[in-house]
Amino acid sequence: MSNATAFEQARQNEKQPLALGYRLLIAVPMALVFVGLGAAVYLPGAFVGGMATDSCSGGGAYQLWEMWLVYAWPAVMAVAALLPPVLVVMARRWRWVLLGMAAGAAVGLTWYLLWFVLLSLVC
Repeated sequence: MSNATAFEQARQNEKQPLALGYRLLIAVPMALVFVGLGAAVYLPGAFVGGMATDSCSGGGAYQLWEMWLVYAWPAVMAVAALLPPVLVVMARRWRWVLLGMAAGAAVGLTWYLLWFVLLSLVC
């Protein structure tokens, strides 16, 4: 084989994604770790956020903010935690997986900090 043929063969092999079984071996533990990290962030955060609502005067606004903290934030955290493993299963490039991890962390943190901003405007 000439060098050009070997180079072209190596280039084609490089572009082929891993088999689905290998991608699942990477994605499933990744999903478990990210969901675990999300739960480790959510549970104390929800506790602190719930204590912040004690200073509110109650009413309908209190229930709306509690729904934000109890239902909406965990949904956002779950999507942020499961996006990178889904990208791995879909055989996307690793830079997109890393970008998904960074974006998920930023969105989860921003969503939580926005809770206190909105709470300070209402209470």
